[in-house]
Amino acid sequence: MAGKRDTTKIQDLFDGVVDDDLNFDTRNNVRALDVIAAQEIRTGAFLWTPVGLQIEGEITRDDWEETGRVLKRIEGSLQWLIGDWVNYGLDWGDREEFANAIGFSVQTIYEYAKVAKAVDFRIRIPNLTFGHHQVVKSHSIEDQEYWLGAALEGDELKDGTRKSWSIDRLRKEIQKVEGRSDTKKQSTLDEWIDNSLALIHRVIKKNPRKRNAIILMLREWADRLEQESKK
Repeated sequence: MAGKRDTTKIQDLFDGVVDDDLNFDTRNNVRALDVIAAQEIRTGAFLWTPVGLQIEGEITRDDWEETGRVLKRIEGSLQWLIGDWVNYGLDWGDREEFANAIGFSVQTIYEYAKVAKAVDFRIRIPNLTFGHHQVVKSHSIEDQEYWLGAALEGDELKDGTRKSWSIDRLRKEIQKVEGRSDTKKQSTLDEWIDNSLALIHRVIKKNPRKRNAIILMLREWADRLEQESKK
């Protein structure tokens, strides 16, 4: 006979953090996000599945609103979650293995992990997109904090409210300060990196026996570049 499923509430695990991050209003008896051991996620009467939401029981407006808030938060967090997940697991494999495991391209996994590593958890701003943080990934921590703060503050509108900068506006403001007249420099560099990674991926796919040697060579190059940058 199957054992009783173990249900753990994220709200209980984080002791109040969920209220701040996901806007759960426990005073109105809105149920917290339930994570079932059988890889199920629930918000009230909604059961989350890989292909959509199912209903178990009677839906309340609180359930419906809570689910929307969680979906919004997850939408803006997915790249961070995947990037951190990859970086935490590098001792157990490489990005190509992780990409194959979860069905993402190597380039996507690489970029998510690169941004997550470059931008410290403590200075990430939830109200800005992953793309905003992507723009500042090559800057110092101090510059990252400054530019992300500036993007969040944005511009004052005629009605007195403020509007945060778009990703493109943030990029242009940085280029103004750095005196870059050619706005294509960064995108050209990114394209070169992406093309190089794609080429390496094809070489490894055709010559799987050389995979470890190629990875070792790339790591040696990265170490040399890091040493050179410190001189």
